[in-house]
Amino acid sequence: MTDKDILRADREHLVRLLNNAGASKWHGNSCRCPFHDDNSPSGGIFQGDDGAWRFKCFGCEASGDCFDIEGKMTGKTPGDILKTIPKGPTNVAHRQVSNGPRQASGPATASKTKYKTVKEIEENQKYLGKTTVFPYGEDKLQLAVIRVDYHKGGKTFLQVRPEDGAFVMGGLDVNPLYNLKRVRAAKQVIVVEGEKAVHAIHDCDVGPDLVATTSPQGSKSVGKADWSPLAGKDVYLFPDNDKAGQEYVKAVAEKLKELKPRPTVSLINVDELRLPPAGDAVEYLDIYGSGTKEGRKTAALSLTVFA
Repeated sequence: MTDKDILRADREHLVRLLNNAGASKWHGNSCRCPFHDDNSPSGGIFQGDDGAWRFKCFGCEASGDCFDIEGKMTGKTPGDILKTIPKGPTNVAHRQVSNGPRQASGPATASKTKYKTVKEIEENQKYLGKTTVFPYGEDKLQLAVIRVDYHKGGKTFLQVRPEDGAFVMGGLDVNPLYNLKRVRAAKQVIVVEGEKAVHAIHDCDVGPDLVATTSPQGSKSVGKADWSPLAGKDVYLFPDNDKAGQEYVKAVAEKLKELKPRPTVSLINVDELRLPPAGDAVEYLDIYGSGTKEGRKTAALSLTVFA
């Protein structure tokens, strides 16, 4: 059995992907569909005769196995995603043990399997590729986002939350902003898409007055984030250089209009930055940072000039 087959037959993996896409209100195998405005559960998962678990929504017709669902989340074709999965036999026994105990029934298995630490969940994903954990919260962990960069290209994101003294897969009803403690104290905040871009800016040692932040899951979940810490601040929106990036900052700008006092919002003109397609703060600093720590700091502090 290959890794592709195991992933298709892994109910927990499919549920985890759906939860990360925004599925909610699980009742057994039924849930609210994450791909349309679903007021009552119209989606569900089922296991086919071939052993693969699949999702089907009777409201918007979204459907497919774990690779189809990941494709809807990332914009990649299932074929491209399949190319990133290792070929050949896999250590089935290790895979089952590392995933922890399974539950035979009840609401979404992934949301009920409990782990002692976030590290344990991260370790379970390392056979797929490089993993990075991004913690959300101020004095205590509210949410963790695990980024998985597949060995052969592509990436996915998992969400983990604390629950009853343990950790479970799935997000929150209301998400905190990333880097929240520094955001509250800052006068100027740059909103970027993705935790990696936040770290790219802060690694330049820009000081406490210019802070970067983001929200989990991109433009589809902007409405689930609590943007109130940005009230009354000077906010700069830095979109990725693609359609998804523009959609993200547009959605953020709409949410910021609801705040009181309303923040002063400026849009950084990525056309003037001449970034490559899908380029973001990471590429910007690589291009204009002159290859030095001081150069990267100057480039980061200059970002507001392009608004």
